[in-house]
Amino acid sequence: RSCCYKNQSSLRKLNVDANGIGDEAGKEMIRALMGQSDLFELSLGDNEIGCQSCVALGELLSCPNTKLEKLNVENNSIDDDGMASLTNALVTNNTTTLRDLNLSLNRNITQTGWQTFAACLRNPNSALETLDVSSTNLAKEGVASMGYSLVGNTTLKTLNMYDLGTNGIPNITATGWQDFFACLRNNKELTLRQLDLRYNSIDDGGLLALKYALVGNRSNKSSIEILDLSHNHQIDSTAWRSFFTCLGSPSVALKELHLCGNNAIADKEMGQMAESLSGNETLETLNVCENDSITCSGTAPFSNLLCDKS
Repeated sequence: RSCCYKNQSSLRKLNVDANGIGDEAGKEMIRALMGQSDLFELSLGDNEIGCQSCVALGELLSCPNTKLEKLNVENNSIDDDGMASLTNALVTNNTTTLRDLNLSLNRNITQTGWQTFAACLRNPNSALETLDVSSTNLAKEGVASMGYSLVGNTTLKTLNMYDLGTNGIPNITATGWQDFFACLRNNKELTLRQLDLRYNSIDDGGLLALKYALVGNRSNKSSIEILDLSHNHQIDSTAWRSFFTCLGSPSVALKELHLCGNNAIADKEMGQMAESLSGNETLETLNVCENDSITCSGTAPFSNLLCDKS
């Protein structure tokens, strides 16, 4: 179908979330939008769209006159074939404008689909700055492919990967996270600023790998400024104490750190954190709510730190 219809309008944003549109109707609606060259935000979340709609989205994204920057297709029926259509459009369009893509809660995509999608992040013409792949079937191979694809990527700034499965069990394995963090450590051009890792299966080894990724082997600061590790229950207290030592490193650029719901963080761990933060000049927001193991003895070091005027 042609990308150059004459039904131009002033439409810039369209949100049709949660309307039960379905795949066939979704395809027709998306194709009707191809003449809307000023459209820069499209939200189709929770509509049971699948492969046919993804083919139409691929056509829309391939239009030379498209200005679409933000696309939300969360909680739909997208599978590997649909992912292939989206990926092909993003990789082959040398003038892609898409900066924000939400694929969260699409659980029909297998490891094959995620490995295919990783080509988008390897594409030197990629404009993606924000990507949400939360609560999908990313699993070990998918998260490893995501990590490898970030090596050399210089555009992605926000990556949301919280992993709350349908049964409450994370899909990404602990070893998958270790592979992912190793890729971040080896990426000297990483531009990632925000990383959401809530409700995951990161274990002691994974947290250690993340610590090394944050500290790195570079003389310049790490790029990651906002990190959410809330509700990671496979990490023990010893690993948390080791992780908190990196907060004193001058190469760590964290401005926000969220650690809610991690009961392995108790008084001793809070003491280590306070000690490391004594020389920290970057952290602006610290969130340790819902940690039932912390008592007044654990908060005392922070009181002393805040009262220290030296």
